[in-house]
Amino acid sequence: MDENYKVLTGDECVVAGRDSVVTGLSLGKLPDTRGEFLGLSKFEPAFLTDFCDFAEEYFEQEGRQAIYEVVLARFLDQTERSLHYQTIGAKEWININYEEDLAQAREIARKLLDR
Repeated sequence: MDENYKVLTGDECVVAGRDSVVTGLSLGKLPDTRGEFLGLSKFEPAFLTDFCDFAEEYFEQEGRQAIYEVVLARFLDQTERSLHYQTIGAKEWININYEEDLAQAREIARKLLDR
């Protein structure tokens, strides 16, 4: 997660947490917000198996409209599983949701290659 994030579009997913453990994910500010969720994840096989089973059931009941972060947040709320977060420090990154984001990502890449 990026603890130095800025609200740019209003669709930023934030990570709430304590002692490197995720206590919530949301598309808005939460108590104990630590930063923006990057969507880069590493899961243990058992966690991933349980999450996929949960997601299948979720989609059967709720439809397939929810985004990944919403399903992951529900999974964490409704199970005993825990998720840890790490910060990226001052590394540059961009969430690509829109054409403008892609253009900005290309500009960031150019700057990084020129270093």
